[in-house]
Amino acid sequence: MLKRPVRASACVLFLAVATATLAGCGGGGSKQKTLPTTSTTAAASAATISQIRQNWAQFFDGSTSSSDRMRLLQNGDKFKSVLDALDSSAIVKQVKARVGRVKLTNSTTASVTYTVLLAGQPVLRNAKGQAVLVDGTWKVGVGSFCGLAKLEGVVPAACAGK
Repeated sequence: MLKRPVRASACVLFLAVATATLAGCGGGGSKQKTLPTTSTTAAASAATISQIRQNWAQFFDGSTSSSDRMRLLQNGDKFKSVLDALDSSAIVKQVKARVGRVKLTNSTTASVTYTVLLAGQPVLRNAKGQAVLVDGTWKVGVGSFCGLAKLEGVVPAACAGK
């Protein structure tokens, strides 16, 4: 069970994201064929899943700089002001994510199940997100980022429709 101070701190984090959003979200995608299953693609899939896990964890790690977060977020340049604001937050410095399941849905998207931790305590368990492949890098999908901001009932203009 979550203690109220931990949940309140998480709410502050998500409100900071939501209210600081000044730039537009991008997103959307097209349906593509599922990857074939062979030993070669199985090895590639394992490497892909490892990269997704690493990038996702790095994005949510409170010690990650805003410029690195921008690189790891789909359309991250549109969130520069938000990410810069998060970079200076003492609460954000205590955030991490533990990536659970990663499942490739096609050659450019993957579903991610993760838990957000604040000061080592879970504040959002088994959240569902999406990773997207952009220019050879697996990134946190903008819909996942906007979804976290919306948890507090705030719909940032930049995330409208996401």
